[in-house]
Amino acid sequence: KVGYLMKKRISNNDIVSSLLNLIYTNKIEFKKINGNNFSLKLVSDELDEQQKKLIKLIFDKKDNITYCKVISRVSKNHNYFINEYSNYITSSTFDSEEEDYYVDMIIPKIIGISYSVIGVIASILLMGKSIYFSPFIIIFISFLSLIYFIFVNKKTMRGNEYYSRWIAFKNYLNKVSINELKNKNDDTLNMYITYSLALNNYDKLHKKLNKIGKDTYISDTMIIFVNTLLNVAYNHKNIELYEN
Repeated sequence: KVGYLMKKRISNNDIVSSLLNLIYTNKIEFKKINGNNFSLKLVSDELDEQQKKLIKLIFDKKDNITYCKVISRVSKNHNYFINEYSNYITSSTFDSEEEDYYVDMIIPKIIGISYSVIGVIASILLMGKSIYFSPFIIIFISFLSLIYFIFVNKKTMRGNEYYSRWIAFKNYLNKVSINELKNKNDDTLNMYITYSLALNNYDKLHKKLNKIGKDTYISDTMIIFVNTLLNVAYNHKNIELYEN
């Protein structure tokens, strides 16, 4: 939900962050096998609804998976995986919307977009006529207004409060010194890693963690894992579409 609060959408980083949270809280057991291969084992059923949906996406109907077997499954059933991925993103978005972080802007957007479109149409109709303002200026302003109303989002008081807190934490992660990180225990550093992904400043933290010798193999592997799953699924889908 942190990722949604920051950018009003669920991204792959949020999925990685959720997976790492399950690993670091001992609900999923991570084991390196050999080379790039590793295993994930579900060791706890104390999961909330969104965590269960994430498990369904990654594990399907198994309790124990390996990287190689998941890649093979996604390659063979890419359409199923893409559909489950879309369902998870939609469900996570709806779940995050219930937190009331953003003002409902549907009506204001419809009104604003309508006025912008009317401005563009009116300017086109006035082309060639002698008026004080150039129609091109009105068209330009109308297009800017249209773009604004399409993408504008406004946070609620609750949303602004939580946003300020997470921005403060993000700034802390950006500025925290190497010496200070050395004094943090492993659980705290793992928590920093988890949230840095949702806050989109993992790379900066990663460099600092490397300097203190913190092992980031699991987080680095999970980032590659999630992105690889999607790349494999969509590549096979594109091949299927091309062949048909």
